Amino acid sequence: MKNLVHCFSREVVAQFLNSRAINHGKNFEFLAALLMQRMYEKQWNVATMICFNLKTKYHDAFVKTPSPTLDFMMEALGDGIEENNPIDFVIAAADDSAFQEFQLKRFGLNGEESTDALIDYINEMKAKYAPLNAACVVALANFGAIDLPKVGREIEKKDFPFKELLFVGVENNQAFVVGMLPAEGWSAFDLSKLVN
Repeated sequence: MKNLVHCFSREVVAQFLNSRAINHGKNFEFLAALLMQRMYEKQWNVATMICFNLKTKYHDAFVKTPSPTLDFMMEALGDGIEENNPIDFVIAAADDSAFQEFQLKRFGLNGEESTDALIDYINEMKAKYAPLNAACVVALANFGAIDLPKVGREIEKKDFPFKELLFVGVENNQAFVVGMLPAEGWSAFDLSKLVN
């Protein structure tokens, strides 16, 4: 299968997100990508890009035009992202030294926000998904309601189908990223500066 990934700077993705009307589903993906870009750039200590699998039409146009216009990049972000792909986005080092693929999930949108329900949700993933060398990012609708230390103790880490497990959430104008696999840790980012 042909690689149809194209990378954009954080500034272009942020400009696109700032220019569009609210679309909670798609905006979530762009916000998650911006959050992961900040985190991985800090972790890798190298400039990073945000990459998406594009529809063939847009990918081919980028290949033919090494210096696309800003308008075309905005169009590609709005209409050109391939939705039928297990990878939602990729963070790649600008110098090609590293990359990480991401699959996004959401928890708590339908009112089920308990810690035990989250543990069950994570533990059921090994039966639902084939192993994938990607990071699984789970957005928590009510971040403050979850006992994350308990989640860390009770999730079944063996045979988890993803390379990494990260939880993201917002509380007190901070965006939090909590890592559970392969190692535990956390980062916080000022929400007001995330899209700047």
